[in-house]
Amino acid sequence: NFLTINAHAIFATIIAGTTFALIFYYGSKETHYPFEFLTSLEFGFFISAIDPVATIQSFDFECEFLNFFIVFGESTLNDASAIALSNTAKKLQEQLKHEGEIKYGEAALNAFGQFMIYFFGSLLIGFIAGILISLLFKYLDFHLIPWIEIGLFILASYFPFILCEKIGCSGILAILIEAIVL
Repeated sequence: NFLTINAHAIFATIIAGTTFALIFYYGSKETHYPFEFLTSLEFGFFISAIDPVATIQSFDFECEFLNFFIVFGESTLNDASAIALSNTAKKLQEQLKHEGEIKYGEAALNAFGQFMIYFFGSLLIGFIAGILISLLFKYLDFHLIPWIEIGLFILASYFPFILCEKIGCSGILAILIEAIVL
């Protein structure tokens, strides 16, 4: 379901973010505090990654197996695309303030590169953490003090999330990959 999940995660996020940005931009024109279009676009991309209704509905036990995996995969990957798009809109704002013009080709390549770093960086951190924690628990003998084993396992499982959030990657994607490796 790779193509279906990516179509929902990337293209649907672009469509939803742009639609929300247009509504927000034109709606703010009617108030005393109108927003610039790039500010609205940044906010639109940022807010379009929120999909709690689809996620909650996928936990319904009568949901089809295929639908569950499409919703789960989309909700995991749309974070990466929403953050990359939101950061690109923010960089376009900065570029417009400093240079007075926007280089759209450079911005598109930057957004693609940022998405790839965000996505694959998260995968790599989760994979490495899963391997290291697996090796740690394989070679250290904790059977005499199980409460230390449980505590260390919880902390070690949380570490990739904290690391990814600190460096600007997806903590959720990292712990998902870590859990698969573990």
